[in-house]
Amino acid sequence: MIQKSESEIFSKLESLCSSDGFIHVLALLSCMNNTTFYEEELSSTDMQHLYEKERLIRTEISTIAGLLLKSEVNMAYPGEAVLSQLTEDVNSSLAVLHSAMYSGDRDGEYDNKMIKESIFYSGESAYDFQYLDMAEEKYAQDNSWFLEYMGFSCSEMVSVGRCVESIIGRQVSDFLRRGLGVFNEGLLKAYELSIDLIATETGLVSSKVKTIVDLFSSQKLSNENFCDMSSFNVYNARPIICVDNTYFCFSAYSLAQSIYETPFFWMNNDKKYKSISAEHRGQFVEDYVFRKMISVFGAGNVFKNVFIVNDNNETLGEIDVLVSFSDSVIIYQAKSKKLTIEARKGNDNAIQKDFQGAIQDAYDQGVSCAQLILSGARLADQSFKRFNLKSAVSRCYIVPIISEHYPALSFQTRQYLNATVTDGIYPPFIMDVFLLDVLTEFLDTPLHFLSYIDRRSNYNMRVFSSHELTVFSLHLKQNLWIDEEYGLVMLHDDICADLDIAMLARRRGIAGKQTPDGILTMHQDGFIRKIIKSLESENHKLAVELGLLLLSLDSDSIEDINQIARKTIFLSSIDEKHHDFSTVIGDTGFTVHCNYYNKDAAEKQLYGHCLKRKYITKVKKWIGIHVTPKTYNVNYGVMLDFEWEYSSEIESVIEPGRLQNTLVKIGGVMTQAKRPGRNEPCFCGSGKKYKKCCLR
Repeated sequence: MIQKSESEIFSKLESLCSSDGFIHVLALLSCMNNTTFYEEELSSTDMQHLYEKERLIRTEISTIAGLLLKSEVNMAYPGEAVLSQLTEDVNSSLAVLHSAMYSGDRDGEYDNKMIKESIFYSGESAYDFQYLDMAEEKYAQDNSWFLEYMGFSCSEMVSVGRCVESIIGRQVSDFLRRGLGVFNEGLLKAYELSIDLIATETGLVSSKVKTIVDLFSSQKLSNENFCDMSSFNVYNARPIICVDNTYFCFSAYSLAQSIYETPFFWMNNDKKYKSISAEHRGQFVEDYVFRKMISVFGAGNVFKNVFIVNDNNETLGEIDVLVSFSDSVIIYQAKSKKLTIEARKGNDNAIQKDFQGAIQDAYDQGVSCAQLILSGARLADQSFKRFNLKSAVSRCYIVPIISEHYPALSFQTRQYLNATVTDGIYPPFIMDVFLLDVLTEFLDTPLHFLSYIDRRSNYNMRVFSSHELTVFSLHLKQNLWIDEEYGLVMLHDDICADLDIAMLARRRGIAGKQTPDGILTMHQDGFIRKIIKSLESENHKLAVELGLLLLSLDSDSIEDINQIARKTIFLSSIDEKHHDFSTVIGDTGFTVHCNYYNKDAAEKQLYGHCLKRKYITKVKKWIGIHVTPKTYNVNYGVMLDFEWEYSSEIESVIEPGRLQNTLVKIGGVMTQAKRPGRNEPCFCGSGKKYKKCCLR
């Protein structure tokens, strides 16, 4: 069988889309690929069809809508048989097109077919309601321009977008409830918009509504330059189709994205306002990140437009948003760049140029600033007034952040980013404002947010998905953890179903779980969760180190420690004597002391115990805390962090290990330990032989 070229299949699709009544095919495909049915509460099972390989994604439907606009649009119903055949032919052609795009020959300068394919078939990085919610904030400073030159405000434009989404959702739902079937000619009517209805529901005058709707509408014969998959498609900028003064919206998502992105081009055409508009775009990203970080870390730990200066107040570097918490800083470098048409076509030079401007430059700037901070350089605010951070910095997380949907961002990062990783400078975590919005929705305390940034940065290139929402969804389900034996973990988008439901429930009132089952819902009454809760906003190194350690645990480990802690603390509360437990988590030791001793005596005992345990196990770091029986309150702690070396003094005070009151897990139950053989694994969990651990 001869492989057809991309251009041949594109031509066939164009021919199909010019068929009489094809607009009914567009309505059918929009309904079949974007509608979810559920009864009382939306579940992940209800959502599964949205992640199947056979489903058409939005860029594919936008392509056939764009091809429809290249010809006359005939609205006559073609009949069920023709409609069914056209639908089958379009689906088949789009499937073949995907294969042709990936395997096609080099075409002049357009040699990067892998990037081109990944861009076209990339997952959505934002929810439709995020586009509408953020559009108001994005264009808030441009409102006077909107009123003067467009005749409406930004908020009025957004309200029309929300209203269209609501109307189409209701109409399609009502049609489907009638049970007429998707091949019925009435389905097209469900996607029709009434200017008067929008005016009634928004409270705007009809003329203003029509002005806004017309700005986002495309007419027949309006897309003549759409000649291949990566060319400019007018439908993406104007996703409402107008036929003989009748309006249709087949994708409320596309309209939401267009409302977020298209006004920039209106302002860009105003030569006097162009530079002002560009300045506002950059300021929006900085202000958005600043506001979101304050909501998590508090105003005293977040700084905007930070200058790094020398003794003469000369600028050495600039940070858009700086978060400081304990010994960690997060350095946000903001950009408002988009992927150009040339890059979308597969021009490798254009792709790399776009990536350099959107990501690499921001990252390089962040690394330079991190190096200066670690070297002890001075910081100054926007007024060049110097200030000091509360703690010395030992961890720097670099986060380049962009304000636009950047297709295949994860894939391009793997291909093109030149990263610098040194002691104190962690691998980069690249994101957009939409991901930050989701992260802060669920990780609303410093400890939880830092824990995810730390984990995602460290795993860096070892985890891969079509977009970062999938990775975060996995984290919420089971904690983001990858065994060292795996070099690369690839995630399928269906992992994101529970996160999608939670966001819809929180932001749009859909009936569904507002928090995915997982790390934010499990073990809520256990020892580990109570300790984490007591540490969540503690801004000092020991609390953060312990918090990050405990948040790295999987569910089984949490349950094991919860069982030990429950028995240990119960014993102390009953006999009012000293009880403790110790374990090793990864390469860090952890001890809990529970007693009613006075602070001086208890702290001294805790320190000595941790020092000996650290020495015996030879780990670099050991953390110990004192917990009040019954309340689980953490009173104080100790952290020992240094390399192991032989000490005759410690050797002389180490007693042979005892097994009294020692609990181990046997058959899933915590029970009193039996003395292991000298060469058997030690009961404490260190991984060492008993003779080289607790027997000493």
